[in-house]
Amino acid sequence: MLTATVSGSFHRHMDVITRAVYELATLFVRVLSPSDPRVVAQQGEFLFVASDPVRSVRLVQDRHLESIRAANFLWLVCPDGYVGQSASMEIGFAAGAGVPIFATHPPS
Repeated sequence: MLTATVSGSFHRHMDVITRAVYELATLFVRVLSPSDPRVVAQQGEFLFVASDPVRSVRLVQDRHLESIRAANFLWLVCPDGYVGQSASMEIGFAAGAGVPIFATHPPS
């Protein structure tokens, strides 16, 4: 089974990120992170989703990066071309780790 990690702006595109996670699952792609994208908590500007086992920003970020490294590909969600700082860093991390990056819309 293929695995993916999904990246994008949680603040601007959470509805599209959620759809992407569920659509990938219908294609038999296991999403490593966020596996359950329902927002359940917030710390400052940082949003925690249901699949975040702890409420530590650093641990969630580290786990997401490890999910990128372990995935067959990174799925970038940027329907309007917008890619924020976190997703930009995740793209660079994926590129550095040799993980292919795919998106339905080109980032601006």
